[in-house]
Amino acid sequence: MNCNLRYSESASLAHLADSWNAFGRHADRTSALRELVGPAPIGFAKPAYATPQYAIALRCGWISEIEAETDRAMHDERRLRSLQTCHRHSLYEKPRTAPSKDTGAYVPEMSVRLEDDPNLTDGARRCARKLAEYTYPHARALRASEITVTYLMRALGKCRRTVQRYLRILEREGYIHVEVIQGESTRMCIGLLIQLLQPFFARHHKQKWPQSLAIPGVTKMSLKKSPVIINKGGHPTIPRRLWALKCMDGVFRALTRTLPLLQQPSTASF
Repeated sequence: MNCNLRYSESASLAHLADSWNAFGRHADRTSALRELVGPAPIGFAKPAYATPQYAIALRCGWISEIEAETDRAMHDERRLRSLQTCHRHSLYEKPRTAPSKDTGAYVPEMSVRLEDDPNLTDGARRCARKLAEYTYPHARALRASEITVTYLMRALGKCRRTVQRYLRILEREGYIHVEVIQGESTRMCIGLLIQLLQPFFARHHKQKWPQSLAIPGVTKMSLKKSPVIINKGGHPTIPRRLWALKCMDGVFRALTRTLPLLQQPSTASF
C-alpha cells in the first residue's frame, strides 16, 4: 500500500477525496489522513454540510466534532421545516376580493416620462394616474382640480401620510403644483387645488386635452355624477409651503412668549 502522499498548498479537498481509497480500514484512513495533511491551511473555509469536501475535512480534523454536531442539527432542522411547510399555503397570503365594477372611466394620455422617471415611486405614479383620471372629466380646460386627501386615500387604498408623501414627490419633481384651499370661517384647510404641469402630459397634449365626443344639446353631466365642489365661495388659496409656515405660526408665537430673546414679530405670520 503506497502511503507516500504529501499535502501541498495547491492540493484541494477533491484530490484528498480521490486518495481516500488508498488506505485500509476506516480508523486507519482517518488517522493516516490526519498525520498526512496536518492542521488546516490558512484561510480555510468550511465547506457546505453533506458534501464530500465536508466529509473529508471532518476526517482530516479540520472540522471539530462539536461543529459537526451543530451543523448536523441545523441541517436536520432545515430539512424538517422544509418537509412540513413546502406543500402548505402561505398563512400570510392576502385574500382576494371581488373584481372592481367597470364604470367606463379611463386615464387620459400622459407622458412616458412618468413611467421612466427613477425619482418617482410606483405609488407616486399610481397617484399621478388617479389625478389625471379625476382632472380629465372635472377640469379639462384649466387642468387644475379641487380634490381632498381623503378622496385620494379611498381611491388608492392608502393612509393619509402615504398619500401626502406621493403628492410631495410629484410636486418636488415638477409634475404638479399644490395649493391649499383655506376655509373662510374656520381658517382651516378644506381641500387642495392641484395643478397638473406640462411634464405631466404627452407632447401633443401639452397645450390642451382634446374635446370630448359629446352630443350637442345634451346635458354635460348628470346630477348623480357631478363632482364635489369644494371651493363654492371662492375661498383664497395658499401655496403649500406658505401654508406649512402658517401652521407653525402658533409655535413661533409660543416661543416668543417663553424666550425673552425672541420678542421679535414672527416673519411667518400672515
